[in-house]
Amino acid sequence: MYFLQNLEDCLPKDGDDHEHVLLSDHQKGLINAVDTIFPNTAHGYCLCHLVDNVKKKFKPSQEVLNLT
Repeated sequence: MYFLQNLEDCLPKDGDDHEHVLLSDHQKGLINAVDTIFPNTAHGYCLCHLVDNVKKKFKPSQEVLNLT
């Protein structure tokens, strides 16, 4: 949370003219922290991390292997 709090201090605050999107690796702690510190910010997940997680969880087919 420390990093996100400092990141928030660095981002522009002049009205709601700026929209932000945060990308993460889907860590549980980050999900809650982003929701707390940036409640109105879109939060997405890094495709590379998602593909790696699919490969770990399921036996990779050739289609999954070609995603990276």
